[in-house]
Amino acid sequence: MGAFFASIKKDLYISWRSQWDVLLVLTFFLATGALFPLSMGGNLNILANVAGSITMTLAMLAALLSMDRLFLFDYEDGSLDMLSRAPFSLLMVVLAKALSHWLTTLLPLLLFTPLLAIIMGVKPRDVWLIPLFLALATPGLSLLGTFGAALTLGSHRVALLMIFLILPLFIPFLIFTSLGIHLGQKGEDIGICILFLVSLNLLALASLPWATAYALKDAVKS
Repeated sequence: MGAFFASIKKDLYISWRSQWDVLLVLTFFLATGALFPLSMGGNLNILANVAGSITMTLAMLAALLSMDRLFLFDYEDGSLDMLSRAPFSLLMVVLAKALSHWLTTLLPLLLFTPLLAIIMGVKPRDVWLIPLFLALATPGLSLLGTFGAALTLGSHRVALLMIFLILPLFIPFLIFTSLGIHLGQKGEDIGICILFLVSLNLLALASLPWATAYALKDAVKS
């Protein structure tokens, strides 16, 4: 557990020192989302029906801006090489990276989703649906991000590779997030969508950290 808390502390410190990176992600999320009402010509009724899908897609694209650097500093300073020699330290680091990415990148986006929902014409009584489903879907996005970052560590054109790796794997999260928000706006039961998202997160938690740790060991050896 020492490696887990040490990694979180290090990542939070780096994030605090690189506040402009967090601000860039947040600005991209809000500015791009604010363009949709303009492109729809003020027809907010149509936009409100797809606001959940748009917000989730924007959060995913915004998160990709920072995912390529998840293990970069540890790779360059030799920390990964030392951690790869310990039986469980690398796995703890992977989990810490996923948690740190969610706290520093996706949690700020989550806090601003109600504002974006209102801009997109979502009814005030339905605004809570979007942050709820983003909170359920984004942990899986962070776990997928660590996996993609490990696979592309040391490669050229990392951002492009991350897009092709992460986007297809995130489609199930996107489907149930969009469906849940749509059902909630119609006043129908959203329990099945919540159940599926929780199951997807548990599946990702049970498999991706191990796969990520293996990919990191391979990257250190090469």
